[in-house]
Formats: sequence, C-alpha cells, structure tokens
Amino acid sequence: MDFDELKNTWADMSSSLQKNENLDKEMILNITRRKTRNGLNGIAIAESIGILISLGAIIYILINFNKLSNWLDITGGAGTVLILTLSIYLGLKIVFSANGINVRDQAYSEVVSRFNQLKSILKAYKYISIAAYFTMPILLLPVVSQLWFGKSLLDDLSEYIEALVASLVILPIIWWLIFVMYKRQMRKISKAISKLGGK
Repeated sequence: MDFDELKNTWADMSSSLQKNENLDKEMILNITRRKTRNGLNGIAIAESIGILISLGAIIYILINFNKLSNWLDITGGAGTVLILTLSIYLGLKIVFSANGINVRDQAYSEVVSRFNQLKSILKAYKYISIAAYFTMPILLLPVVSQLWFGKSLLDDLSEYIEALVASLVILPIIWWLIFVMYKRQMRKISKAISKLGGK
C-alpha cells in the first residue's frame, strides 16, 4: 500500500468516525429530549388526575349541598369547594406550563425560561398545599360525615376531634410523598435540560 492509498483510507476512516460521532451526539440529544418530555408529561398527567378528582368532588358537593344542615357542614362544604377550585386553577396552570415546554422546537433559552416559570408555579403550589392540608380536614370531615354517613359531627365532637387528629397525622405523610415525587421529577428534568444546553 503506497502513501496515497494509506492517506485515502485514513481520510475515509476519519470521515466515517466523524459521521458516527455526529450520530451518537444526535442519539444522545434525542434521548435527553425524550427524558425531558416524559418527565414533563408525568407532572401534567398527575396534575390532570388531581384536577379530575377535585372537579368530581366539587360537583358531588354542589349536587348534595342541600343535605348540609348546620353551620359546620355548610361552612365545610363552601370552604372545600373554594379550596378545590383554587387547586383546579393551580393544577391547570401547572399542566399548561408543563405542556408549554417544547424541547424539540424551542430555543434553549426559552426552554429554560419556561421551566423556571413551571418551578415558580410549583413552589407557590407547594406553600398553598401545605396550608390546604391542614385546613382541608377541618372543612371536609363534616361534609363527608354528613353526605356519606348521614350524621352531623356537631352531635359527636369527640369523633370529629379524633378524625382531625388522624387526618393531621396521615395527610402530612401523603403530602410529603407527593412533594418528594415532584422534587425528584423536577430534578431529573432540570438535569436533562442542562444537558441540552451543553449539546
């Protein structure tokens, strides 16, 4: 093999290596985009389920509102509807914000800006949900007791207090699990978006 043949073979191998390297970069970029989209979809789906549950609860309470017979039940029903309406509003903001991030077509700076906007909404939602988790049992327990069991908690305040104590033990655990899931998901998305910036 003479020098020119060796030079041509070397150039072909170098070109082939460059093509493979470009393909590898493109594959990594597509995988990263897919991971980001899957993470955002997970958040949007979880919030959509929460919105549907909240909407169902609101409809159920409003249809049966006439069965709420005393000040505790009526206050609980109205407060629950108000909190669930706020929850639906924030849930929709999260869904639209998550679905508004398009890692394939948007510029990296726009993706980062929209992701930061989603983080801000989730942060506000976190603080509101902390307050709601301590307020909801106080409002919801009388409504559930009256609508599902046909009994007023005003007749048995000790049962109301027991149920409140149980709720205040169980609900923070549920809230913490949801918070950890969202935090983990946001961390994964943030890492994937950072990788997109270094493409």
